[in-house]
Amino acid sequence: LAAFERRGRRVRNPFVMESSLSLLDPGRLARLKAAGCVAVAPGIESFADYSSKSRATRVTGEAKYAAVSARVREIEAAIPHVQANLILGVDADAGEEPFRLARRFIAEHPMVWTNVNIPIPFGRTPFAERVRREGRLVEALPFAFYTAPYLAMRPLHYEVEEYLSRLSEVYADLVSLRLLGRRMRLLRSTLARPEFLARTAAWVRGRPVLFGVGSRARGRGVGGGGWGGGGAGR
Repeated sequence: LAAFERRGRRVRNPFVMESSLSLLDPGRLARLKAAGCVAVAPGIESFADYSSKSRATRVTGEAKYAAVSARVREIEAAIPHVQANLILGVDADAGEEPFRLARRFIAEHPMVWTNVNIPIPFGRTPFAERVRREGRLVEALPFAFYTAPYLAMRPLHYEVEEYLSRLSEVYADLVSLRLLGRRMRLLRSTLARPEFLARTAAWVRGRPVLFGVGSRARGRGVGGGGWGGGGAGR
């Protein structure tokens, strides 16, 4: 950031950045805005884990949601284009709450693109080795499928179809036409409008496998509450 600040205003290039949520305090947000940052992608990661990355140490669930939501609103006020990165299905997740909080976040932050990821046990990482020892790794899955919605591992606290059903409902909220309409009315960033349109269209056209699995699971009475990534798990 200091390198950007040393350049004169007339020669500064607009830039985007990805960061831990914990680093984006009001002082640094002001510096980023002055330096020409036009988009930022903070990592929420999980409402049940990774609390140190969001300055919500030792709190989870509703308490962490409140802290994260307030911090994201500060970011929205300073930077015109925000993407929040979230992983659903980490080992700390259990029950309906993580998916319900994800859907709530999507609804309450329409000007933020919530990048919903799944845990991915990339090879030769401690996480992958632990998942293999626990017998949860899908050994036969080709590496090309290590992306959402193709699970390369079994979630610790969910049956696979239950997990995909809940995940499909989160994605349905994320790319709903109603939410898209709200976004187009509220977004201030000219960069964000075409991007949100394109990403919504890509999810609707490119994830029929996930939506189909979710529909079949709900048809058998499996499901949670809610409906377009991959993230390394812990």
